Amino acid sequence: MENEFREFSERLVDVFRPFHQRAVEAESLLQEMKAELSAERQKYLQACKENTELRARIQSMENENILRAKCGGNFNKDTKKGSST
Repeated sequence: MENEFREFSERLVDVFRPFHQRAVEAESLLQEMKAELSAERQKYLQACKENTELRARIQSMENENILRAKCGGNFNKDTKKGSST
């Protein structure tokens, strides 16, 4: 009886070995994909940050141009005041 159980166990292990191997490979692939996704996410977040910074710079430049236009071109960028002369 014990011998039969051992043989049955060995056959069962043999049957499930390929499935286990595929599961191990799938887990490895999943980890690789997670790493790639994380890297892509970091690139996206960096691009968003750069986009926000560029938009702020553009807005600042537009505001300076508006002030220059209102002050007749006598706009001093350092003081952010128009010249009275």
